[in-house]
Amino acid sequence: MVNNIYTQRLVSWIWHPYPYKAFASNAWVEVIHETDPFHDEMFGAWFQVAPGSGVYYNLGDTLAFAEHQDAYTHFGVHSGDYNEQLAKKASAQGYDSLQFYAHVDPVSYPCDTKHTGVGGLSYMGFEVLATKLVGSYACGAPNGAPASIKSGWLASKECKCDNNLQFLNCKQGVHSEALHLERAAFPDKLTANTSYVLV
Repeated sequence: MVNNIYTQRLVSWIWHPYPYKAFASNAWVEVIHETDPFHDEMFGAWFQVAPGSGVYYNLGDTLAFAEHQDAYTHFGVHSGDYNEQLAKKASAQGYDSLQFYAHVDPVSYPCDTKHTGVGGLSYMGFEVLATKLVGSYACGAPNGAPASIKSGWLASKECKCDNNLQFLNCKQGVHSEALHLERAAFPDKLTANTSYVLV
């Protein structure tokens, strides 16, 4: 039920065992994003890859790494806020995103091997750092979703995102239908700052 701590309420996951493969440049990848829960995303926005979310991010020019440390080493990040410096340096070199396909993170993954003792769950997801977006906004930018975020079948629709919500959202397609279904099923449990997806 809880693949990672950035997941919206009432969303379930079907977990596919790793290893995971990196995506090609300019691929549209379905993602989720929570508004900067650690207050450290003034530069760059962190996404979890989430097939079925109905919200797509275009990776643009991208590089893939197994772990964060691999990227810190590659870009020469040695001090300060490492993730902020990483986003700045990668963006300055023309990269729109960085992919992390084997990041071990017991903070983000409460059901991993470290917490449960169950083998084969060292990491439970795939992260993407959007180097030119701002994770302190639900939509990744102050004026709503940028052109690199879309919704609809295979990223075919513009994403009309509301920064007043806690999670990345698109006000049509999958999200609006999911919200309608949840309102009907759980009328007393919805809050104004929550968005819903069908996975």
